[in-house]
Amino acid sequence: MRNIFTTNTTHHRILITIISCSIFIISCLMPAFLLMEDSTPFYGYELLLGGCFAISSGLPTWYANVAYLFLLIFFAKNKLASSILAGIVMLLLMSSIILLFFFIIPGGEVVGFPYITIDKIYIGTYLWFISLLLPVVFAMIYKDFSIRHLLKKFIIENEKILKEIAS
Repeated sequence: MRNIFTTNTTHHRILITIISCSIFIISCLMPAFLLMEDSTPFYGYELLLGGCFAISSGLPTWYANVAYLFLLIFFAKNKLASSILAGIVMLLLMSSIILLFFFIIPGGEVVGFPYITIDKIYIGTYLWFISLLLPVVFAMIYKDFSIRHLLKKFIIENEKILKEIAS
């Protein structure tokens, strides 16, 4: 059985990018979460289109989508270190959504609610998380493989020198 990391990773990166984008699009078509008990659930596309206004409420979660775009560009161009860095920024921005479970954030007229707090999470949010995390995880795996591969290649090429140093 062949190890998937020993084959051409370009095809894997393209496939992961397509899968990630597909899951992202599906997440936009699904209900994401319920802000207040008596309201209707927000769909992903509504949050994507109107989320840029949430920064005025102190909630930068929407900007994880911008970091995701940079992540996909870096990942597709095989700039794995840059994609991991963009992924870390994206994860930090995504983590701000956790604040909505514990704190009440003023909503104002832009959002249409006096305050923002999440009452229930739907499948769209989980799919959004998965779509954003998928390239980050694989970039970390590929980067780790690349380092191991380079070290192994270095040891094989310099075996004589390393043996002389050791003795």
